[in-house]
Amino acid sequence: MKREASALLDKSMASLRRAIGAFNAMDDDGRRTAVLLFAQHSAEMLVKAALVEKDVRVMDNRSGRSIGFETCLNLAGQHLGLTADQVGQLRSVDALRDDEQHWLGGLGEEGRPVRSSSADPAVDPSRLVPAD
Repeated sequence: MKREASALLDKSMASLRRAIGAFNAMDDDGRRTAVLLFAQHSAEMLVKAALVEKDVRVMDNRSGRSIGFETCLNLAGQHLGLTADQVGQLRSVDALRDDEQHWLGGLGEEGRPVRSSSADPAVDPSRLVPAD
């Protein structure tokens, strides 16, 4: 695995552990925001790691910064074989995070397991391992 992809994968796994920790925390204060923030970041880093592994550029030459999540998802559909449904699920996580972080999001307890588990196939780390 490429060094840059490995570093992005490490960031993804760290954020996933943080999301799980926030979900299971004793304190409800900020739980929803933290879970969505870390879950979205984990998904973004994982997709970027997969793109880097496939030699797809994730840096914007003009700004010198990494591409945004929307561009990342568009490239994932083109280069990683993610279906429109999988890309849509990741966009949903991003939209929920944005709503929760910047507004007064309201995703009830009943919505969380369905939404978080529905994104699992889209962020499968085994997709990073090249088929021989």
